[in-house]
Amino acid sequence: MDTKLPFGAKSIVDCTQMVNEKSFSYGGVFGAYVCPFLRNFEGFRGSIAFDAREEGGARKDLYMTGCDVGTHIDSPSHFFTKYPNGKPARCIHQLKPSELIAKGSVIDVTKKVEENNDYLLTTQDILDFEAKYGKIKDNSIVIMKTGWGGRFEERKCYENKCSKGLMHFPGFSPKCAKFLVNERKIVGIGIDTPSLDHGPSPDFPTHKVILAADKYQVENMNLEQIPEGIGSTFICSPLKVEGAPEAMARVFAVLT
Repeated sequence: MDTKLPFGAKSIVDCTQMVNEKSFSYGGVFGAYVCPFLRNFEGFRGSIAFDAREEGGARKDLYMTGCDVGTHIDSPSHFFTKYPNGKPARCIHQLKPSELIAKGSVIDVTKKVEENNDYLLTTQDILDFEAKYGKIKDNSIVIMKTGWGGRFEERKCYENKCSKGLMHFPGFSPKCAKFLVNERKIVGIGIDTPSLDHGPSPDFPTHKVILAADKYQVENMNLEQIPEGIGSTFICSPLKVEGAPEAMARVFAVLT
């Protein structure tokens, strides 16, 4: 039996977090709106609709879930109805395979995050990465590896709330996001935390920069086995739900 991997890969890594009834939907404040539904709903519920396998039939389950549970993708319509130029913002079903399959630039800031849980990726981090690996290639997805994904199954540790109720975890700085949008030709960004903006952010400026530029975002990634560098291709496959602002996704990294 031929066990060679496709795409000339040395390995293929699943970068998707497991979804189960411990998984949660992001409960932050979006502008002046706090979703009342989320006060009584954690994020994912599953139930068996019927199970007739012992009688020669089949099993069917029913799921109720937030569109952002587990590893998921944000489309531009997550924050915008229209772009600054007046054109309608794209939804999940309008993202193209040529964007969702992209070369990866993985920047590992795990040590910096150990010293500062609210660490923000900077433009200098990007430049330092490029000095080591070369300029970020056109149509790449830029991934921030923080080490935070290992906390995913422990919600309290993952959200890391302080006594004031603020979450504390790392993210991309707005200046870094603007640099990537204006100075590099990226398709999107990704991270192994609940949000591309760091935990204490009240107004999600990085989301607004990236999504207004017609890019996508991947959150809650599992990056434990992904090395820093440019030797990977990410395959991001969201559920193709018509009109969805976000959707759960299966994400793979092809390492060459």
